[in-house]
Amino acid sequence: MSIGPATAPTSGAARRRSHRALRPARLALIALVGVLGAGAALAQSAPSLDPAAVPTELRGWIDWVRHDDTRAACPLVSGVDPAQPNGRACAWPGPLAIDAARDGARFAQRWTLYARAAVALPGEAATWPQAVTVNGAAQPVVACPDGRPCVFLAAGAHEVRGRIDWSTRPESLVVPPGTGIVELALDGSRVFPLERSPDRVWLGRAAEAVREADSLSLVVHRRLADGVPALLETRVELRVTGAGREERLGAPLPEGFAPTRLDGDVPARLDGAGQLIAQVRPGVHRLILTARATAPLTQVTAPAVGAPWPAEEVWSFAADPQLRVVELSGPPAIDASQAGVPGELAMLPAYAMGAGTTLSVSERSRGLSDQDQNRLRLSRELWFDFDGGGASFRDRVSGEMLRGWRLDVAPPFALARAEGPGGPLLVTSGREAGWSGVEVRERQLALTAAGRIEGGRTIPVGGWQETFDAVETTLMLPPGYLLYAAPGADSAGGAWVERWTLLDLFAVAFIALLAFWLGRLALALPVAVLVVLGYFELGAALLWLVLLALAAALAVRSLPEGLPRRIANGARLVLVALLALFALPFAASQLTRALYPQLEPTQATASEFVVRRRSDSGEPLPAAPPPEISMMAEATVADDASKLAVRGGVVGSQANVLTRYALDARVQAGGGDPDWTWRAYRLGWSGPVTPAQTVRLVVSPPWLTRTVRVLTVVLLAFVIVMLAGVDWRRRLRLGAAALAPTVLAGLVLAPAVAGAQS
Repeated sequence: MSIGPATAPTSGAARRRSHRALRPARLALIALVGVLGAGAALAQSAPSLDPAAVPTELRGWIDWVRHDDTRAACPLVSGVDPAQPNGRACAWPGPLAIDAARDGARFAQRWTLYARAAVALPGEAATWPQAVTVNGAAQPVVACPDGRPCVFLAAGAHEVRGRIDWSTRPESLVVPPGTGIVELALDGSRVFPLERSPDRVWLGRAAEAVREADSLSLVVHRRLADGVPALLETRVELRVTGAGREERLGAPLPEGFAPTRLDGDVPARLDGAGQLIAQVRPGVHRLILTARATAPLTQVTAPAVGAPWPAEEVWSFAADPQLRVVELSGPPAIDASQAGVPGELAMLPAYAMGAGTTLSVSERSRGLSDQDQNRLRLSRELWFDFDGGGASFRDRVSGEMLRGWRLDVAPPFALARAEGPGGPLLVTSGREAGWSGVEVRERQLALTAAGRIEGGRTIPVGGWQETFDAVETTLMLPPGYLLYAAPGADSAGGAWVERWTLLDLFAVAFIALLAFWLGRLALALPVAVLVVLGYFELGAALLWLVLLALAAALAVRSLPEGLPRRIANGARLVLVALLALFALPFAASQLTRALYPQLEPTQATASEFVVRRRSDSGEPLPAAPPPEISMMAEATVADDASKLAVRGGVVGSQANVLTRYALDARVQAGGGDPDWTWRAYRLGWSGPVTPAQTVRLVVSPPWLTRTVRVLTVVLLAFVIVMLAGVDWRRRLRLGAAALAPTVLAGLVLAPAVAGAQS
């Protein structure tokens, strides 16, 4: 069966039968076209298929096979994958002719297209093409996805013409991308050579056009920073009107300064003679020129730059008290806020500097004075170990560093890790035996450090070998421990002694006095011990019931026989019953916490511990002593620049990245920090806190806390029995009977000290 270029059937059933019959031939044709196309691609030749190379029976199907691939006939772009969007060039622009006058321009360009495509026209939104024709026929202009004017053209050769109208001729005109040759005529005269960029040609301006006058005014502020070397930052604000142009601003640097950096949002450069040249356009623009002093700073004279440089400048001086204390003389000081000094310079002393004015810098002293000390604050979290043998701490040190540039801790503190704003810091040995610390390089300090404290209950307040303006410590005690007092602390919020007020002491004395009137020492002593030990545990309800029950018992004893006494006795029995009723949950709570301190309610929801780092064997890694190493930083110093240039962009700076440690240095990660809270106490110190200042933590161990809680329950039961009016001897027997099993149960059921599994 032979296949020719016959017309495909049009009826439904017949068409389906014909397609099934033609399917093998169609696949063969597609394969053949693919092979021919691949061969053409390998040969880097035009991909157009030569009909003579196709069998006669298949030539009529070429257009049908290529129907969905409109770019198949487009030439390949050398070195680009044909499957990429830019792999084929379907539109080839010819020379673009532009004839520009004072009221508009006319353009003409030839295009060769291998497939239907959108062709860009000269102009943009402000210079939109009008009266566009293609091969002499009018053609609508549409906006392409990038906003440029476009026309859609079919495959073939076309000549596109049009015009652009304007009231004032622009300085430049956008040309279609890919256009290599532009023939420009201005006011009838051909311009050659052209000034152009890849997508724009510069037209200049018409001599007769009405335009805004060219003007340029400068506002100059300088910042002179004392240092080694001294740095001079010149900030120039350019206010430009008129046409775009190149301006020569003069030599802005004073004698004794070499340029190091030039930033700005317009193209600018420094030539070999130190002249600042900028390509300006209408608007407000900024340039920042940084220079360094080539000699120690003793005086500086404002240069006489000349127009358009202002006759008077505002100079701000940034002193460096760590280096030296200086005194300035020469120009008059001015109010920076009234002189329009930028915000970051407004806090510095300002001076009015005219051409030739000399600013003298007199050195009064070198370095910092004894009064200039580091201004640091310490915030600490301190976790006591469950066995009471040591503690873990986590410190946050903040403030301003003025001297030293190293922070060390002394025994019993041992630093395990430290971290600054830039990441982990290397812990190294200090200048004294047992000291460990880190080097800091930020003046505004923000340091986080963690470590261990081994030893007794008397510890240094800060631990660091620095004087702090203020210290705040949050002390976390494990279950069963209580803080009674912290001698040496300015405040100890939550400590047992700190919680007592004058009103509390009066209440205890009044209750003890009532008990003494009622039963002498036999009753006053147990009541006083009960109220003192359990004042903050009993609660207001139990204390009021004890007080009222004592008062009712005294009333029964004082009143004569009769109705008033019977009423008082009834009130006493009711109050004693209520006291016993309220005492039951209190006793249960106290005995439970005495036997199982870990059931004590926590003050914050947190996991008990952060898992410590472990070695491959599963054992915790030991805390290694800090290595004694020397830390070296590498910095790159640029050579003196005689010429600087900047392309238009955002004004800014780029910090140099320094290598802080040697490549083989191992920065300590430390162990895990505790993250639990049962009882938290806040200790505070105000005013200077010296390294020698200590604090003693009076802490109740678990056995003492358990004994006090059990004793509080026993005394409360004894007082209830006494107030109930039981016979004296019987009261003693009942007290002993109640005390013995309670003590025995406490000894038998007292849990052993729990420890984490190794």
